[in-house]
Amino acid sequence: MNKSDNHVQTVMNLIEEIKKKLNLSDSIENIVKKTNQEGYQYARLNKMILYPWEDVLASMYKYPEKVATVNDQNCPHCGGQLIKLYFMSPGWTWSELCGRGGYMIICPDCIEQIDFNLTIMN
Repeated sequence: MNKSDNHVQTVMNLIEEIKKKLNLSDSIENIVKKTNQEGYQYARLNKMILYPWEDVLASMYKYPEKVATVNDQNCPHCGGQLIKLYFMSPGWTWSELCGRGGYMIICPDCIEQIDFNLTIMN
């Protein structure tokens, strides 16, 4: 197993941890398929979120090479290690001219979406 394989496995483990905290039982492959369907009913949380967590997890799955720890700051809510990832909204949002993409910072410990830097939209 090389360094890239180790990183992908680390991202997959992180995805599984977040899924458990969100009470999502579907496989990540099924979540990715469902998020690509317009009208999909997302899990609801009592927290303010920037984008549905299923879409965030799908982006982590699709772009594991763009997932990294943030070394110079901690979560403002719980003090946990922050994660930076590349977020891309599902394909149907692009065909409906409401697609968004950019870098997002999340806390996997307290399941918070901390920041989003929009870099592309249609």
